[in-house]
Amino acid sequence: GLFFFIFVKIYPPTGVEEPEKDGSDDEADPADDNNIEEMLNNFNKIYLDLNTTIMENTLKIEQCILSIAEKSELKFSKTDIETSSVEDKSDIQEKNDSTICETEKSDFADSNTKKHKKSKKVKTKDIKQTFSDKPREYKENTLIISETDKKVFLPYYMTDLNKILNDNPKKYSSIDDVIDKKYTLPISHFKNPFVSRFKEAFKLMRNKERSSVIDAFELGTELMFESNLYPAIITACKNLDELDIYLDYLDSGETDKFKCFNIEFELPPALVK
Repeated sequence: GLFFFIFVKIYPPTGVEEPEKDGSDDEADPADDNNIEEMLNNFNKIYLDLNTTIMENTLKIEQCILSIAEKSELKFSKTDIETSSVEDKSDIQEKNDSTICETEKSDFADSNTKKHKKSKKVKTKDIKQTFSDKPREYKENTLIISETDKKVFLPYYMTDLNKILNDNPKKYSSIDDVIDKKYTLPISHFKNPFVSRFKEAFKLMRNKERSSVIDAFELGTELMFESNLYPAIITACKNLDELDIYLDYLDSGETDKFKCFNIEFELPPALVK
């Protein structure tokens, strides 16, 4: 075959004279060396300044985390978690016994309804006692955020309540006692949503997922700014998978499609003027 080579000479624009070659191109220019040294010095200075800033900000973040930890009683070591009195090992529901978003229905009749003697004079204290002893309505697998009772009721199954009661007869006296002690939190527990989201996400990762402090901290800081996320929903999630499903529906505005557990808000009746 034939090979053609095309040589193109690039000429400078009209009116621009080419610099004359004096043979000095091969010699190093001391000014260039000075410029390179100056650039390196500037780079080192910027690098050191950035490092100092990063260290200062890291210390501020650590101090912030420690202050949050002191106020929210976060557990930073697995030893603390394992010996924590929040949940007894005998009370922890094994993941193998249930699947994500499973649904169960069982009827429960309250056979322990207390009978009260009638009295001619009913005092205020007696009235409160009568209302508190009304048969309880059991809503399985439902997170109830009650502004009227100032309480949050976490999801439960009757089968789990009965098992906990049978396994711990000295600790719990009734089904209601199990719910009150293990599945009920005061609504004031979530009074600071910003801190509560961090705290509940951190606890979910450490207590339920058994993850590292770093992973727990990352999720906590990520959810701190999710202003549409009620902190109790994080608490109600059994694991990270359920939380991820809810967050996906929250982002798409389709939380009504979330079926892992039901969510109910109880608000006081509005006053009509």
